[in-house]
Amino acid sequence: MNIPLKSKFVRSIPNLLTFASVGCGFTTLAQLLEQNYTAAMIWMCLAVLFDGLDGKAANLLGVKTESGPILDSLSDVISFAFLPGFSLYLFFSTAPETQVLTSAAAWVVGIGYTLGGLMRLVRFTVSQSDRDRGEGFVGLPSPPPAGLIIAFVSLAGQFPEALYHLTGLLFFCLIIGVNVYLMTFSNIVYWRWGALWIALQTGSSLVFAAIAYYYLGTIGAFLAIFYIAFCGIYIYSHIALAILQKFRQ
Repeated sequence: MNIPLKSKFVRSIPNLLTFASVGCGFTTLAQLLEQNYTAAMIWMCLAVLFDGLDGKAANLLGVKTESGPILDSLSDVISFAFLPGFSLYLFFSTAPETQVLTSAAAWVVGIGYTLGGLMRLVRFTVSQSDRDRGEGFVGLPSPPPAGLIIAFVSLAGQFPEALYHLTGLLFFCLIIGVNVYLMTFSNIVYWRWGALWIALQTGSSLVFAAIAYYYLGTIGAFLAIFYIAFCGIYIYSHIALAILQKFRQ
């Protein structure tokens, strides 16, 4: 018995959204290579959006398949492990004054983050039940730190004189290391935020972005600071909450 064409299309919608996420991740990398930093951030936002929609579409349409989660995990390797890792390689290897430190960091940080992102996706796949995934994540999910990296690399590309200096590079390496630890080893629970918290997160990020636009005067800076703030608030507010809960015990 042939499945109606409409039914076939409905069943393919989640996979099409996953493919869209991969395409947006690939386009993000292409835009970074061409130094189109504003466009890169827009495509990265779309990659994160489509990554979040594929699972929701599968649940809403009632078309869950065994291959869906596998395909989603493989797509995440591209958009949220390889893409930010290679972006870090570009960031350090194209420093205005290439030194031994930046040349070494390009390889170590780039490969290190890619492996960390891969380990995170493996951990997510094998260690969490569907119920846990619905409520939140044990350890930092890979999209927020990937977005944070793409936004920072894009900002550095727009203002290299201000952001390429030794103190800033070392601090950035520290942030990368913390994020990789949070993804791969931390047991901090990262919750799925509701509408109220997302609204507060968005509003706060817009304030930071507006300040950046006032002083820097570019849409690229506005988008970069918005995305850095948006991802940073989600990542580090959970650390603050975990520390607070620890002291209360």
